Amino acid sequence: MAASSPPCPLPAASATPERNPFRALALSPMPATPPAPAADSDGSRAHLLAFALPAAEQLHRLADSPDLTVLLADRDGLVLAAIGHLAIAPGSARMEAVAGAPGGGSGLCLAEPIATRTRGLLGLADASARLSHGGIVSLLSLLRTTAELIEHRLTETAPGGCIALHLHSHPELLGTPLEGLMVFDAEGRLLASNRHARRLLALPTEAEGSTCLDCVGQPWPALRARLGRFPAPLLLDGRDGQTLAALVRVIGSVG
Repeated sequence: MAASSPPCPLPAASATPERNPFRALALSPMPATPPAPAADSDGSRAHLLAFALPAAEQLHRLADSPDLTVLLADRDGLVLAAIGHLAIAPGSARMEAVAGAPGGGSGLCLAEPIATRTRGLLGLADASARLSHGGIVSLLSLLRTTAELIEHRLTETAPGGCIALHLHSHPELLGTPLEGLMVFDAEGRLLASNRHARRLLALPTEAEGSTCLDCVGQPWPALRARLGRFPAPLLLDGRDGQTLAALVRVIGSVG
């Protein structure tokens, strides 16, 4: 997919969504004999495909256009799946950012980071180049919502998870995709979190590995003690003086 300006490096999939608005992207073909992708030693690609692909397929159905292709890529931008009219074999292309939207008849590709422990990129490629401004805005909203749903599923299914912490400033939104979600291991260290949790607690994307005390101001034994009191909410201090309601749930062996 040609672009009207030269490619620039792909923003890291780990960057926080708040600092990375929707971007115009180009597809960059791999060499004729591309090097074999790095082995999926940590299972992150398999995890991403298992829980993101159904949502990507639903995104394609909701977009409801023969000109649109949904792209799912790993943290390095390597396309793992393409759903739609573009025939892109897994591992045969990368999504690369370009400065500004492609022009002419080259089409448009938009992407949103999947920013949790299993990182990736979700994209929409339009081959027609006929989308109106309103149509693009609608697709961007749909793209972000789908990425948030994927983040929620990837976070709650993080391998090695022991306890999940659900939080929001509005208790009625607990248990919905709009909640903040954090998963801790058996030692009380953060394994994964979604963008809503990081925003509510003013945490960086790189907070993985931090202690429960550093993340939410509660020592690990105190958080574990809440397990027998579910669904009584725990009150936490959020950013800007917000009070957050939180629920604690067992998702693995607590030892």
